[in-house]
Amino acid sequence: MNKNIEIYVTGESDKKFFNDFNDNFHIKYLTNCEHKLENIDFLNPYFCELTGLFYLWKHSDKNIVGLEQYRRYFLNDDRIFLTENDIIKLLKNYDILCAPCPNFDFNNVRFSGMFGNKLAFEFASKFWKFKNIYNNILEYGNEKKQLLYSNMFICNKNIIDEYCNFLFNDILNDGKMKQEIDKGIKRSIAWTAEFTFGFWLEKIKKYNVKYQNNIEFNKISDIKYIKENENGSVK
Repeated sequence: MNKNIEIYVTGESDKKFFNDFNDNFHIKYLTNCEHKLENIDFLNPYFCELTGLFYLWKHSDKNIVGLEQYRRYFLNDDRIFLTENDIIKLLKNYDILCAPCPNFDFNNVRFSGMFGNKLAFEFASKFWKFKNIYNNILEYGNEKKQLLYSNMFICNKNIIDEYCNFLFNDILNDGKMKQEIDKGIKRSIAWTAEFTFGFWLEKIKKYNVKYQNNIEFNKISDIKYIKENENGSVK
């Protein structure tokens, strides 16, 4: 096990986690953060998986860190769960591994809202305008036609430290942003991050992003969603 790699997996219930991993790097499952340490669990209705990202940012001391979701995991080119060696090899050529969410119509988002929620898009718009990136981020979205999941990445910790400073500091500390949170738009911050992550990586910071294979299970507890052949790959 490489002690310098730590992958956090977030989920609402530990019963939903898929545990069939090679034991070659540290997997940390997060449902509720350790309350003795700094966390934002109380904001989970608005931040969702980002409560896990915040916890990773504040408390992981590893050189390479990652975040995966309880139903979505990274695969290598052979469709096998990503291993420590895969990660080390890939990060020699790329700054960060991410999971794309393709075929996303950003123009429609302006009218129908984020995943149908207009209030959530209004919050995101205020955040983007606060950051002076509103027009640029919509242009980026219309060009790429996809998102990068903000709860799916593996990279050097310094990249996530920088991103979390960009994302969290204003939202948590600026009075106007805190007022928006107080309006109670559930999932609003999580969705804002979903739309912001790729833009920050590729346009603001110009990192070399690897769009990594991944798989999503509808029901982790249901074995029929896990089809393995003789070499252990996942179809």
